[in-house]
Amino acid sequence: SHVDLVVLSEFVAAVDKIEDRTTAQVLGKVRALHGLATIRRDLAWFQEHGHLSGATATAIRKQHDRLVSEIAGESLALVDSFGIPDEVLGAPIGIKATAINRTTRKV
Repeated sequence: SHVDLVVLSEFVAAVDKIEDRTTAQVLGKVRALHGLATIRRDLAWFQEHGHLSGATATAIRKQHDRLVSEIAGESLALVDSFGIPDEVLGAPIGIKATAINRTTRKV
């Protein structure tokens, strides 16, 4: 849990330093998704120990799923931001997704 807190805290600080509004908004969604995914991973534990109600757990799942849908349109741009060479993306695991996303890509 401590490592998760440190990672999220650093993520918050990094996004807060971004001057480009569009980039900050997209990475803010990625940051929120990371936080929700971290909580969702251990949702049963949080509920079992009384830290989250059933209604809150449901809201977390819905918000997580909503963010996944919102970020999906930015997925190729996010991957491109890492500068991964096309030949690596051309590996069998990425061929279908890359071909589909390149035709619907937001730039």
